[in-house]
Amino acid sequence: MHFLDSIISYINTEIKKVLTDPVYQKAEFRGIAETVYEATNNENEFLQLPCVIDEKGALKVVPDDKYSLLIYYRVPSELSVFENGYGDQKKQVKDTVEVSMMVYGFRNLTGKNSREVNADLKDAIPFNVTIKEQGTGNVLLKVEVMPGSTNYQTKQLLEREFGTPHYSGFLRPENYFFEIKIKIEGTHERGCLTCKC
Repeated sequence: MHFLDSIISYINTEIKKVLTDPVYQKAEFRGIAETVYEATNNENEFLQLPCVIDEKGALKVVPDDKYSLLIYYRVPSELSVFENGYGDQKKQVKDTVEVSMMVYGFRNLTGKNSREVNADLKDAIPFNVTIKEQGTGNVLLKVEVMPGSTNYQTKQLLEREFGTPHYSGFLRPENYFFEIKIKIEGTHERGCLTCKC
């Protein structure tokens, strides 16, 4: 989906605007992460980490107790469907992206359990996002953002995100780690996001 990084950035900004509680103001909101592998002292072993990679460089996503929450995103699937007409006549493109909001928290810093944080975040996620062209203000893309189910399987999520055996260092009684599934859907004119129409 075009502008997905901008959409995620907008979601993060809106959540921080809506959730004025200091718990959320002390949270670290990051973008879309990819999996990277780092060599360890053992030549046959690699450390698996989520990492946000953008024009500024690579930023590893590692829990840190200087933040009450660490929030980043994964994109497990993306689907584009061409609508209206046949062959080259298909003018509309409907993009559907399944996004996982990954939330790592410290109970002792938030004073909230994972279900409370989940409810707060879902309530603050904006349902509509509009992407405008810089300079002209023309609307390029309107998307709907729909929060869905939550996965509280901490051990499996840590293993998936940080690999074995390294994830065990993140499992402490004062921590929680969960995933909020979000569907982002948008429709645009074919070819109009990459050219000046």
